[in-house]
Amino acid sequence: MIANYKKSFLFLLSVVILVFSCKNQKKTEETGLVPPAVDSSVEQKQNYMPVAVVLRGEMKWVEDFAGAVLLKSTIDSKKDSAYISLIQFNQLANSVISPEMDSAFFNEHFKEETIADGGSEGLTFIYTGNNTRELKKVMVYITRTETSDRVGRVYFEKEMSSGDTSIVQRCTWKMQHYLMIVETRQVGNNQPSTIVRKAIYDPAEYASE
Repeated sequence: MIANYKKSFLFLLSVVILVFSCKNQKKTEETGLVPPAVDSSVEQKQNYMPVAVVLRGEMKWVEDFAGAVLLKSTIDSKKDSAYISLIQFNQLANSVISPEMDSAFFNEHFKEETIADGGSEGLTFIYTGNNTRELKKVMVYITRTETSDRVGRVYFEKEMSSGDTSIVQRCTWKMQHYLMIVETRQVGNNQPSTIVRKAIYDPAEYASE
């Protein structure tokens, strides 16, 4: 559906441009003024995937349809699991959704690459950041069927620092299944430590690692 949305948006934009051009042409004929030349070398800005909208839509889906959320944690090979409230899940989800996913910033600072999977007929949109604060990479996996296209999974990487501590987060959000966060922390030159948190809201996934 997201792919169709982008196509619909571009079509609507073309219609608007066409109507505006016709009105502009009529006005030019009436006034006798010559419109300024358009520089064809100026690159037209694309409209990228609304990543933040997709992720917040998934949070709303969890709120409306998920029965329970099981949080599995692994800290330096020590495993634990417990059910968490919707409020706790939202806090966890909001902690990884970066402000840099906002459409205006995202369109300005990221470049898009599209890869088609011939086997599954799926699409992958890869976004790499330029001069960003923490968000470095986003990958959106589109599942295509005969009736619709939908986002199946979103993966993104963030890099942060706090004092002499460097933090790398690798997040995988599988739509209608789970949110997994792999966080690696390193203090100075010490040995890095890794924490894996997986918030599962699909009961079929409760037994998964």
